[in-house]
Amino acid sequence: MTPVATPGVVPGPERPSSSIPGSRGAADWDEGREGCASIPGLTADVRRATRITVHGHLPGSGETVTIEADAVEARCIQHQLDHLDGLLFLDRVPGALSLHRKLHTCDA
Repeated sequence: MTPVATPGVVPGPERPSSSIPGSRGAADWDEGREGCASIPGLTADVRRATRITVHGHLPGSGETVTIEADAVEARCIQHQLDHLDGLLFLDRVPGALSLHRKLHTCDA
C-alpha cells in the first residue's frame, strides 16, 4: 500500500510528465484564469493539464507518496510546482492578450 501524504504536502515532488506540453501521455488541457500573491493586481489565462498524478518520497524512509488530482486541484498543484521550479504563472502566458488587471479586491 502506498502511503498517503499529509493533505497539501508532497515531499520531494516529481513534476508529472502529463503536465509538460507535448509530452507522451499528455493529459487533456484547459485554459483558466490564474493569479498569484507574488504578483498582486494581475491575472492571466494559463493552459494547464486537467488531470495529474504527482509522486514524491518521504524523507528518511524514502517511501513513495502519490496524489492524483483533477480540475482546480490539478491546476493549483501545477502552479505550486512551477514555484518550486522558479517559475511564475506569467512564464506560462502565451502573450499580452492573455493578461488581465484585477478590477476589484475582496477584503475579508
